[in-house]
Amino acid sequence: MNINTRQLQVLKYMLENKTQASNEIAEKLDIHPRTLYRDLNKITGWIEENNILSSGELNAGFEVLWEGEARRKLEKLIAKDIETTRYEPEKRRFIILSELLLSSEPVKIFYLADKLNVTENTVISDLDKVESFLKDYNLKLVRKPGLGLYVEGEEKRIRNAIMNIFYQGLDLKDVRELIKRKITESTSEKTHINIADRLLGLVEEETIKRVEEIIHSMEEELGETLTDDAYIGLLIHTILAISRLKSGDTIKISEEILSSLKLTPEFEVAEKASSKLEEEFGIVIPIDEIAYITMHLRGAKVNNEKLPSEKGTYLKYDVADIVNRMLVRASRLTGIEFEKDKDLYMGLLIHLKPAITRLELNMPIRNPLLEAIKDQYNELFKLSQTILKVLEDELSCKVPEEETGFVAMHLGAYLERKKSIKKENINVLVVCPSGLGTSRLLSSKLSKEISEIEVVGHTSIEEAEDFLAEHPSVDIVVSTVNLGEKEFDYIVVNPLLTNKDIVALKRRIGIVGIDDYTVDIKNRHDAIPNAKKQNFDMEKLKRYIQASDKINKDFFLKDKITVNSRDELLKYISRYIIFNEKDKAEKLFADIKSREDLMGTAIKSKNLALVHAKSDSIEEIIAGVFRTKTQVVFTDVEGSRENVDTVLMLLMGKDVPREYKEVLSQLSAMLVETEDFIPMLRLGDEKEIKEVIKLAVNQFIQNYIKNCKVE
Repeated sequence: MNINTRQLQVLKYMLENKTQASNEIAEKLDIHPRTLYRDLNKITGWIEENNILSSGELNAGFEVLWEGEARRKLEKLIAKDIETTRYEPEKRRFIILSELLLSSEPVKIFYLADKLNVTENTVISDLDKVESFLKDYNLKLVRKPGLGLYVEGEEKRIRNAIMNIFYQGLDLKDVRELIKRKITESTSEKTHINIADRLLGLVEEETIKRVEEIIHSMEEELGETLTDDAYIGLLIHTILAISRLKSGDTIKISEEILSSLKLTPEFEVAEKASSKLEEEFGIVIPIDEIAYITMHLRGAKVNNEKLPSEKGTYLKYDVADIVNRMLVRASRLTGIEFEKDKDLYMGLLIHLKPAITRLELNMPIRNPLLEAIKDQYNELFKLSQTILKVLEDELSCKVPEEETGFVAMHLGAYLERKKSIKKENINVLVVCPSGLGTSRLLSSKLSKEISEIEVVGHTSIEEAEDFLAEHPSVDIVVSTVNLGEKEFDYIVVNPLLTNKDIVALKRRIGIVGIDDYTVDIKNRHDAIPNAKKQNFDMEKLKRYIQASDKINKDFFLKDKITVNSRDELLKYISRYIIFNEKDKAEKLFADIKSREDLMGTAIKSKNLALVHAKSDSIEEIIAGVFRTKTQVVFTDVEGSRENVDTVLMLLMGKDVPREYKEVLSQLSAMLVETEDFIPMLRLGDEKEIKEVIKLAVNQFIQNYIKNCKVE
């Protein structure tokens, strides 16, 4: 008796996880419960036939296999069988995808079944999952009886799908090894089992060598060296482009993007490289393909430790200002002095220049460490999402998680550097009202929890200043009570020294690291004592006040609106804002809808959407709330449908001062930072909402004044 691939996988899963829970096994391995029941009976017979256990020993369950000699025998037998087994379902589907995406002709089902050593029915079942994957790229799987299977869609999307699958389960080392093997091996007899092997199998080793030479020439002309990741990405893209062009498949770039790319230095370099490729491989490279290479060059990371030259990074944004505002915001939210570190500043500056190009051109972004970053540095990831709103406001687009992960890595690297710096002991004086029991208890906890601290004494409040006069080596006073204004540096903590106190103290003395890091976005509007102060600007303050006055004066609530769809509501909003000029109202609707179509604005499970847009149909800033009688469907940022009955609308003219935009953005920040704001928008009256907004905006202006220094 033999067991099939599926049954072998069931047995492996049971052994590895020491479980016989049928519901869990069926779900994890995507097996119907009835099929699993039959498989378990077959596995029982197979175990007994192979003399791993005698007849009847499995009556009590499979737990007898978890340990001992029976397990060792079974593992040995499984290892032997796995050598001849078929592919796992997920692996099988990726092989099917690679065949469909890379084939220049329709693929027959019987060919796939023979290649994978499965039945045609199994392939047909797999195609449903393959079709779902393709839909994520707006690609269509076409099934034509008698002709076969093929993928239909924009060439750019097909290539994005190929590149995505190419990197599945591969890191840079793996890709380099594949390329090295391709170059050093003169022939390859084995079947290609993944899209990486399959793609590299389409070209000769000499092709790879020549493409690498051409990439090196582009680096020399740009005066920049690409990072390994960017270099491999451009190499694989070029190899893929050559293969696709030979099959007659070409990229199409919009005229607007094409025109802007032609003006860049990178386009000239890409044009020269394309001429070499044409001559080398006997192909014709259309201008759209040259533009696509240009996009890769402009979006590529470089190894330079200094800021890239304007030659390779022509941009219309003040990236330095964006980075500075991001770091200042990070510092205010956490109390950590991110904005003071030059290496962090330069690292983000160098990273964001090509990142902005990638975002503007809507290029695919790959971050193989994303899941690990979200798992291990979740708080830093959330902080990065928050500070990247600065960049999102500038570009009017959403920053994807992949880019957010890269920013989190930069912040994490700074904290690790700071943590690794060997510090001398920090001399601490502990102060409490009496200087007796509480201070001694606190002293013990301080010494235990923070190894860098040395408690040099503990006194009462009255004795503190005399002690400091006699011990000038004290770095900081840790007190259990507020001492008021003092000339010496002190921090107030709970006598029991909570975790929050520990983190705050570590931040104050400059030894905070990743393990101590938490993001507390709520209630962080107040000035941070150690935050870097900016120069006071009277004109800036005037503009803040003007924006505040306009919002306070013009904010409105429109209730009980009758509409049946999102677009009807957006049209109603546009006509309500511009009621006497039809053309302008239609233009405003187009701008709002365009922003909404780009990415949904519904807030998950809150029945509220944050409709916002820039438009030249209006001149200043407008804020208001619209409520509908019945719920209408919007989408959230992930494209999921959400029922909405309340819209917070924020509109601004395209040329309004930055300070107006900052004040208006406080209203959107309140959705996250003020717990009761969303319920109030949905249920409160106009007077109540205006009062809450007025307080928040006034607090924002006060914080600006607090954080300024007057020269």
